[in-house]
Amino acid sequence: MELGSGDGRLLAELAHNSIKSNVLFIGIEIETSEHLKACELPSNENILFINESYEIIVADFPDESVDTFISVLPHPKYVDQCLQNIWLPFYEIVLRKLKKLGLFILVTELTNDLFQPVSNSAYVVWKQWLQMIFSSIGFKIELLNDGAPHDFSSRYLDQFSADHERIRLVTIVMTKADSITKY
Repeated sequence: MELGSGDGRLLAELAHNSIKSNVLFIGIEIETSEHLKACELPSNENILFINESYEIIVADFPDESVDTFISVLPHPKYVDQCLQNIWLPFYEIVLRKLKKLGLFILVTELTNDLFQPVSNSAYVVWKQWLQMIFSSIGFKIELLNDGAPHDFSSRYLDQFSADHERIRLVTIVMTKADSITKY
């Protein structure tokens, strides 16, 4: 399930490359124009694009029912440090909906308020904060890499990846803290 699937190209690529035909890929996008672009992609019977707030859709899923959540460059209100009291409850719900051996893949960015280059020390502190905050919810950090996965593509990811001094990306792969997984 991709939270904020945008134009759908990442999910379509993942579905196309999947060796399992019985997997349903769900993309949730609130922006109607982006949702319509996703729906215009070549037909694939194992993809469902939903035009709605992912907070509403995710809450309706049964606990421990989702294999993987993907969130690429979420809106700041879903990862900004100043707004953590607002978004923490949502990620607690994501954790509940995630299967015991499921994954949550988050690709997010740090920018300077004045859009100046982000220092290495600020980037390190921010990554440590991300690790601490998601661990406090109940996630186990399995992998933390600079940048975005090479096989991930989206309009904003392509745009943000071009300016790696002022926009510092990180990918975090998480599981439930009580799960034993090897990524």
